[in-house]
Amino acid sequence: MANGEVGIKIKVSARDAVNNLNKLKTISTKLQTSFKKVETAAARLQNRAGASFQKFGNKVRNVRRKVQVDLEKIKRGFKGMNNIGALLGGAGLGLFAKASIQTAANAQALELRLKLLTQEFGEYEQAQDLASRAARTFGMSNIEALEGVTNIIGRLRPLGLSLKQIETTFFGFNTAAKLAGVSTVEASNAFRQLAQALGSGRLAGDEFRSISEQVPTILQPIAAELGVTVGKLKELGAQGLITSDVVIRALQKIQSEGGGKIAGIITQSDLQVFKNFNNALEDLRKTVGEALNPVILPLTKNITNLINAFNDANPIFQKAAV
Repeated sequence: MANGEVGIKIKVSARDAVNNLNKLKTISTKLQTSFKKVETAAARLQNRAGASFQKFGNKVRNVRRKVQVDLEKIKRGFKGMNNIGALLGGAGLGLFAKASIQTAANAQALELRLKLLTQEFGEYEQAQDLASRAARTFGMSNIEALEGVTNIIGRLRPLGLSLKQIETTFFGFNTAAKLAGVSTVEASNAFRQLAQALGSGRLAGDEFRSISEQVPTILQPIAAELGVTVGKLKELGAQGLITSDVVIRALQKIQSEGGGKIAGIITQSDLQVFKNFNNALEDLRKTVGEALNPVILPLTKNITNLINAFNDANPIFQKAAV
């Protein structure tokens, strides 16, 4: 196998696939049994309440009907997932479903936040395109890129920076991070510090220390912009002379001079192969979560309403029901 190439062979056993599907059926049966118990308990509660608690009883009946409908939707949804039953069974269906719902919810929250941040300038589609290009260029997950773009727009757009300047900042920083070989976590932490520094108008203090330690490739272009040595930057930072304009110009230079090297790092890195796999898994969780959320969210709201109704009921009734 040639250098820089990683081969991944996945062998799917028909027997394992059948076993995983059987497990899925068992989980579905247990889920149905659990909802049946909830339904039975609700019916008993309704009978115990009697006419004096008719209003609460009506709420119980409404929730029971919605639970039955939502359960059927869940069952139908899982039937359509048989083709990835082996994968879900191996990963743990319950944990995968929970992670999928959370991933989809996080993505939806980011998209909503980005839409609110860009609605004044009508730049929502352009910002989404920026995030998509960043994900492809730097081998990020779609949610990871969307979060980074959303955060930097939230900090810099209100200060009057254009979307093009924000793109330069994001691409320049991630180019420097890739060239420095820092981990995803380190890059994320450093970028958060950079966003805070640019938002305040200058790079100094804890932000300067964090960035210089985690992404040192950014220092030389900044020093060149100021016409000093790298060793002089800490002193200039303390004096407030490393302004946002200086940092953005330095990042623009990094983007233009180092951008051509990024494609080679992405295509030849063994680590990126596994990062791509994790990105694909995250996309799968988002897709599954988006399919489950229309069923799970109303169900959750219905049960929450039932609980709130019980909490608001007369204490005498609560004691009797318990």
